[in-house]
Amino acid sequence: MSVHVVRERLDALHADLAHGPPGERCSAGIGRVFNALLLDVQEQLGEDPVVRTINPIWPLDDESTLPTFASVNVLVGQLRAALGPPARPASTQSRAARG
Repeated sequence: MSVHVVRERLDALHADLAHGPPGERCSAGIGRVFNALLLDVQEQLGEDPVVRTINPIWPLDDESTLPTFASVNVLVGQLRAALGPPARPASTQSRAARG
């Protein structure tokens, strides 16, 4: 996926996780989504020192070992930060250039 698409999906996951109870464990489905996005970010930014330290959520078949909504959201925040700020829409960029 492109950086833009990965960023959009991380933003959506971040927003979704914010609605979950912070202290409750997330589902295996959320773990699978996180793992797929993590893999994409690691392929693009594998040399980033923070990105290198983030591991996939595993095992997904034992809900007692899954991280909490808050924990996953912190990791998503680090991945978003590594990708940098979201791109501004072209219309906003052209207005900013005109001053």
